[in-house]
Amino acid sequence: MSAGFTESQRETLARLADILAPAYGKMPAASEIGIAGTMLDTVIGYRPDLRPELAQVLNRAAGHESEPWLRAFLEDEPELFAALGAVVAHGYYINEEVRRLIGYPGQERLPFDPDETPEYAANGMLGRVQARGPIWRDPRKGENA
Repeated sequence: MSAGFTESQRETLARLADILAPAYGKMPAASEIGIAGTMLDTVIGYRPDLRPELAQVLNRAAGHESEPWLRAFLEDEPELFAALGAVVAHGYYINEEVRRLIGYPGQERLPFDPDETPEYAANGMLGRVQARGPIWRDPRKGENA
């Protein structure tokens, strides 16, 4: 493991992450997918800007009962909480097992022909909108034009 986090910080992350992403139904808890191990290293590799804030969160959370501390922390430090949430969410959803369970294969390269009429335009789905005609609200006056 790299990313510069101590074993204690990683244990704290696993505890906090399990509150944000607990096991539910067929979905694993964040700690079960290695959120504090390889997933953390991967996320920090992509988003090194989150490292200082996450380290601060983990240091402050150490030794506290996770759920009450996390609730208070959300109220007191929403910006730092956002860094923790981003790391947990990114790490959780880049995990191959989680993606398989939710039916998301990952990004796909889909062919695009700029000259082809999109299906939504050809299948009549926009008929009501086209029949209604153009409308818009003038933001300066707050009324329909």
